[in-house]
Amino acid sequence: MSITPALAVLSIQGVLGAYDNFRNHEFREGLPLRSRQRGELALHAAREAAYCILFPTMAWLEWHGWLAWLFAAIIIGEVGITCWDFVEEDRTRKLSVNERVLHTILTLSYGAFLALLFPELIFWAQKPVGLAVVDRGAWSWLMSIYSLGVLVFGIREASAAIKLRKQATTPAATTPHRACTDGLNVAPALGALHSEARLRRAQGTAEVQIGAWPARLALRAIGLDMTTGSQAISVTFEPDGEGELWHRTFATGCFTSRFERDPKNAHGLIELYGPFAFRYELMASDSRIDWRLCQARFFGIILPRILAPRISAAEWLDQHAQYQMNTSVSVPLLGRTLSYQCSLSATA
Repeated sequence: MSITPALAVLSIQGVLGAYDNFRNHEFREGLPLRSRQRGELALHAAREAAYCILFPTMAWLEWHGWLAWLFAAIIIGEVGITCWDFVEEDRTRKLSVNERVLHTILTLSYGAFLALLFPELIFWAQKPVGLAVVDRGAWSWLMSIYSLGVLVFGIREASAAIKLRKQATTPAATTPHRACTDGLNVAPALGALHSEARLRRAQGTAEVQIGAWPARLALRAIGLDMTTGSQAISVTFEPDGEGELWHRTFATGCFTSRFERDPKNAHGLIELYGPFAFRYELMASDSRIDWRLCQARFFGIILPRILAPRISAAEWLDQHAQYQMNTSVSVPLLGRTLSYQCSLSATA
């Protein structure tokens, strides 16, 4: 009896799951940054825990005797967690077309995996009770890589759910931006968009520039289907615990990042975007604020400068006292990836 077909389907499940985590959960939606999604994050962490048993088993183990049915209960239990997750998603947010279709495919592929594995489980159940170590060749090493991936995401999602639960109970009295510019020479009109810790909105126009085709492909891979040119933009500033979410919606794309104060720098901000964390120091001169990137982290690991994105940003008031912001991002090997200058006016 061959387990190879089940392993092949599970390998596809692993690739699609990683893509869903990175593109939709991390970059496009920023789920680990939003306190209102902490319930969904807890469910994701529970599902990753099930996969932390499934992938190592498919890599190196067989569960014999009644243990086979214990293993079956664990992996079938993942279906219940996923159903609960579907309800939680529909209750708390609107899924993109990409995420909705991908979740359907993931559900079907997991069902196919269970169907292919079931005969093997019956075979395991007929053996004496115990755990047997097996070597499935290249499949074992591939499943080991998947095991490491789900462990990292499981820890990230569980810790984010715990942190955001605490964040939700301690709302900030002021915005992170306002707090870190206190004591700097900032014109009142320049700080107007960031003056109050409440839900605020601004609209305007943006001039967007996208790099060459590798940069465009990279942006689309993380859910930023943006195009070059002048387009409408709206920005929502949403207080969330001791931080603030900035939702930027362009005519051809959108993304969200979270800002928090840097505890190590009175004039520092930390921007969280997907698995990245960027530390900035803000420097002001009356009608202009420059953001200096001090450090970049990926999944908590400090990136050396040669591997870190290059980000430059500035806010200022033009000759008509109109708020302007310019942001430019360059990525190693891809070069200039994304830049935009926007002119904004508060709407609420």
